[in-house]
Amino acid sequence: MKIRVFVIFGACYSALLAVLAGTGNILSQVVDWNPTADGIDNLLGLLFFVVAILLSMSRQAHAVLGGAPDPVTFRCVLSQNRSVLLIGMVIITTLVNLVVSLLSSSYATDEMVWPSPLRAALLSVVYGVLARVIIVESVERMRYA
Repeated sequence: MKIRVFVIFGACYSALLAVLAGTGNILSQVVDWNPTADGIDNLLGLLFFVVAILLSMSRQAHAVLGGAPDPVTFRCVLSQNRSVLLIGMVIITTLVNLVVSLLSSSYATDEMVWPSPLRAALLSVVYGVLARVIIVESVERMRYA
């Protein structure tokens, strides 16, 4: 089930971030407006991160992919694997951000611009804290549902 959580999270987050990067590139070329300069892309990136986690932690998404355990077992598995899920999601997020940023910069400027390692490290910490809060809240919310 952990692998399924990672697959759902990675697919959702990658798709949402790719759409965001594509839209940003199109807007910068057509309208001459750069959402990166205003920080809107960072806010939407965090929002998409939250959406991807919530989707990957929902029992309905697991049921669509071929069955999910009963609600009690589902919550129990998520609760027992919180730290593994947290670490995996942060690693997936960091890799997806790196790939999207490299591809986006390559498309926009015809050269690959590597993101700052300090920025990547700080974003990993922010994503880790955010993932921990969301995972713990999701598991607690399932307890009372």
